[in-house]
This record gives sequence, structure tokens and C-alpha cells, in this order.
Amino acid sequence: MSRKTNLGGQWKAWLSDTNTSAASRITHSNNSYKLLNGNVIANNWEDLIDGSIQNSINLDEFKRVPSYQSCVWTSTATNGNFLPKSANLTACSDYTSADANYSWCGHNGSKDFNWTKWSTDVCSNSSPLYCFEQPSSITPTPTPLQNQTLQLTPKADSFVRSNNPAKNYGSSNEMWIDGKPQSIVYLKFDLSRLSGKEILNAKLRLRVANITDSQSGGTFRIHPVLDNSWEEKKIKFSNKPSMSPAIASFSNPKKQQSIEIDLTGVISSGSGSVSLAIDTGSSDGAVIRSKEAQSASNRPTLIVGYR
Repeated sequence: MSRKTNLGGQWKAWLSDTNTSAASRITHSNNSYKLLNGNVIANNWEDLIDGSIQNSINLDEFKRVPSYQSCVWTSTATNGNFLPKSANLTACSDYTSADANYSWCGHNGSKDFNWTKWSTDVCSNSSPLYCFEQPSSITPTPTPLQNQTLQLTPKADSFVRSNNPAKNYGSSNEMWIDGKPQSIVYLKFDLSRLSGKEILNAKLRLRVANITDSQSGGTFRIHPVLDNSWEEKKIKFSNKPSMSPAIASFSNPKKQQSIEIDLTGVISSGSGSVSLAIDTGSSDGAVIRSKEAQSASNRPTLIVGYR
């Protein structure tokens, strides 16, 4: 089209599909976007994607105003990202099929958000595209990744006791940590939601129970557990998985205290699950709440910062 009208340059469509969004295709310019008659559409990329434009995109490649206002294929939200598919809203099979399904379109007479997300039209109809010239001297500015936080409660937790080696405590809402008799807490977290993410920081939050003997003057150690096959309703002292050397600790827990232990560098996005064990050499044990605690704020929580 640009060659036929001697427009020159490289032009790309404001169009998204499941593989590529308009935001990833089009140059993020610090200069203004203009119609062929010089009217400004937006002052720069950020202005283009803020939800409205200064002038409607109503000129074709011949600088003509269409005789009627119409749908323009986009499948693109105001921020330039792909508008998700649904049952009959297929983005025309990524714009490879003129079938009876539908796709999102913008309105070429609108200056608000409707310019890119106005309505849907059947794929068998012929509709125009918005096209933007791509300055060769400008490098697209990638959208910066936003730091986010994910809070995870255990998928499994329990404790085991040396003086009752055949008993399972997986249903208890309290977990005991002691050195004599030995009592060890086990926690397992599902990290699948962090797959492919960069882990920035991580901490484990524990709540000390509000019962007699829950507080302690001892020191308690956090150990990685490499074997994730243990099950909450089956783990016992007699079949407990082995612990790796301690990687963190906390001391002197008080009744009802919320304890946070830094695990930055321990949690990896490549892990499907991570298991931890908590033990002590002190005979002055402590009691923490389990994931069965009635209040969500009392349950063990792994807090992960990522992007």
C-alpha cells in the first residue's frame, strides 16, 4: 500500500494476535504520531496508549476521508496488548480466516478508547487497518517489567514426633518444633505460578500459636528438603524425608508473634515445588500455626517478590 501511494518508509499495522501484539510490533516513538495531513494523533508512545487520541484516524493512504465511519480491525486494547479470545471471538484465527467468527475492531471516527476497542465484526467482512510508519532511527522502548508480589500458603504441611514415630499429624492446626522429644515441621509450597519469573526476594512468615508452651527461648533452623514426594496425610517420623544443612534461623519466638525469615536466594522460579523443614536442638520447643488455622493471617505464608 505504501509503495503504491509513494509514501515510502516502513509501515506496520496496529493489529494484535496470539503471537504478536501491536505494542511489540510498533516503534515506541518519543516523537509525535501524525496523520498524513499533519494533524497530531498523539505526542508520543505513552500518549498514544493512554486511552484517548487527539484526532481520530480518519484518513486513508490517499489522504482521503472515508465516506462513512467504520470498523477497523485491531484486536488491540488501548495499551497496545492483544485482546483475549473467547468462544466466537477468535481474532479471525489470527487473521488467517474469513470465517463466521468475530474479532475486535476500533472505530475510525472516535478519539476515546473506542478508536481501538469499539465493537466486534464478523471475520467474513472486509475492514481496513490502522498503519503506522516506523522511523528506522528509533529503537522501540520495551515496556518495563513491573515488580509484583505473590503470597503462597503451603500445599502441604505437617509435623513429625520421635516419641510417636508412626503417627501422622497432617490435620492439626498447630505444629510443634522441639528438640526433646524431637519434633520437626515440614512445609511444601507450589511455585508453578512463578515459572519463568525473575525472583527478587522471598521470605517465610510464621505465626506462633496462642497456647501454653508455644513460645520459646531457643533457636530454630530452616532446612531445605530436596525430596518433595512426601504427603501431608502420610508423613510420619518413621518415613520423614531428610533435611539439607540449615540456611536460615530465628530465635526466641513469642506467643502470637508473626515471624519473618529471609529466604532470598533460596527460592528459585525453576522449581515446581519447594519443601522446607524447621527443627531445633533446644528442649524449650515452640508451636506455630498450620495451613489448617481458621484465620488466613495465621497460616504459614511464603511471600515472593518477582518480575
